[in-house]
Amino acid sequence: QSWDRERRNSCPECRAEFADRSLKVNRALASMTETARALSLNTEGKESKLQCEEHQEELKLFCETDKKLICLICVTAREHKSHSFLPIKEAVESYKARYYRSSSLI
Repeated sequence: QSWDRERRNSCPECRAEFADRSLKVNRALASMTETARALSLNTEGKESKLQCEEHQEELKLFCETDKKLICLICVTAREHKSHSFLPIKEAVESYKARYYRSSSLI
């Protein structure tokens, strides 16, 4: 909705009416709003997935050596050379089993 099209002045959030018509544009807020809208449009209809901070690729593997999630590009990086990896679902099941075994010993 646009304030220019409305005959009455009202807050877009709470709909409270007010008399003053001297509204000013907040460019920083407008820019932030546009960015937020663009981000929400990019994720609509898609399952929210974690992404690699370095490559912006979906995290699909668990590096058992470093104990962290990584993308398929990270696998080939020097930093993970000769490490062992598991698909995330397998790693979750493995760690669940370890947790249940250790908690039953307590």
